[in-house]
Amino acid sequence: DTSFMWLPNTAESTISRWDPSLTPPREIAKYRVGLQVGECPGACCWEDGCNMPSRVSIDDAGNAYVANRGFGMQGTVTKIAGRLEECIDRNNNGVIETSVNDQPMNYGEDECVLWNEPVGPVDAVLRALAVDLGDASAPDGYVWAGSWTRRTMYKLSPEDGRLIAEVPVNLAPYGVVALGTGDIWVSTLDDPALQSIDSVSGERGPLIRAPQDLTGDCRSSYGIGVDLRGRIWLGGWDCPYALGYDPREDTWCRADLDFGLDNNRVGRGISADGSGRVWA
Repeated sequence: DTSFMWLPNTAESTISRWDPSLTPPREIAKYRVGLQVGECPGACCWEDGCNMPSRVSIDDAGNAYVANRGFGMQGTVTKIAGRLEECIDRNNNGVIETSVNDQPMNYGEDECVLWNEPVGPVDAVLRALAVDLGDASAPDGYVWAGSWTRRTMYKLSPEDGRLIAEVPVNLAPYGVVALGTGDIWVSTLDDPALQSIDSVSGERGPLIRAPQDLTGDCRSSYGIGVDLRGRIWLGGWDCPYALGYDPREDTWCRADLDFGLDNNRVGRGISADGSGRVWA
């Protein structure tokens, strides 16, 4: 029921909370994420020793999780409370001390930053993040983070970020979505391919690649999303298309995104709304 937007600031080691219901929409909080030793203002993309916050996922209670990639260093996942009542009064002064504008508090001081936990080994490069359906022990969902370099998905406890399971996969995780079936689906960069994991048992499905006759000589994927029908969508980026895969029917479809631009990189990010539209 929350309406916040959570936007990672890659070159700041922060994540911003925006309220789109305001006129105009504005940033209402900013939080430092990742490890303090990895804070590197002004540095962006692939800088060794930098947190590089990237993927964000929201659980059923409105809490936000952000994967800090950690190039050349320890990657982490940070949890931020979506509601003030979920924050923790760590100094017992009766007041929740948290950011209320575009200025983040120092590491360890913001009482709405619930935890920040290392995931995988050094230089695991966490590039995929999703929250599954959960169970009676975690009704708001378990957290799944994917390591690009280790080709592994890590299942984490939403309570404290502790590791529950490691699942090796047959591709380098770049994105992941959770479906209402209880499965999560992992995608990779460049090659339009998917692999499913049963979020309860950890059982893996086969590696599924988009057919060559659908993509032609240009094969690319970047962002991942899922629509109301449970179809998984991949944004092409290098190729002017979006690809959809229906797990129930094991079928693929393609939407052309060629706008006649000099640079057809139009599908990097992709998502679906509640009306049935897919946005690239």
